[in-house]
Amino acid sequence: MQLTKDQDRALDVRRADGYGPSPIPNDRDRVIQEVMRAASGTGQLAEVLGAIDPSSSDVLGAFAKRMATLAVRTRDISAARDGLAAVQLAMASTRDFRETVPTMALLYRALEIIDADPKTEFQRAHQPLSVLLEHNLLDFAARDPQKRSLQSMLYREEGEGDNFRFVREIW
Repeated sequence: MQLTKDQDRALDVRRADGYGPSPIPNDRDRVIQEVMRAASGTGQLAEVLGAIDPSSSDVLGAFAKRMATLAVRTRDISAARDGLAAVQLAMASTRDFRETVPTMALLYRALEIIDADPKTEFQRAHQPLSVLLEHNLLDFAARDPQKRSLQSMLYREEGEGDNFRFVREIW
């Protein structure tokens, strides 16, 4: 899969400063969503992985967290699916898969909140990638509920409707 110039720029980690706290959704989210939807709908995540810079994992992780929030705000399962595609790419391009675990917890919880079946959605979203992963979406969905809870990942839910967000607890 060939990325457009806009898609490549949206995934560029050098432009990541300020992305996480910016309004949800924004233009960058929409561009990354295009990539995730094209790749996940056609089973081409492995091709996207080959097309992106390995340092894109930070942007992909931030995007996936933003999609968890957007899914709850809009009650739109497609946003959560976009996040699941992104977290798989982040997991495959990061040096330590544990960096993606809290993001998977947010997506799992977002799916619960919008009355979707998280285990089914994690199974549906899972795609084998061209790299050997220590863990994947299926492993996370099979975890003990306590070990995939927001509390265990130091997150909590805050607000309702358009003001909903997942908040990282600071210790």
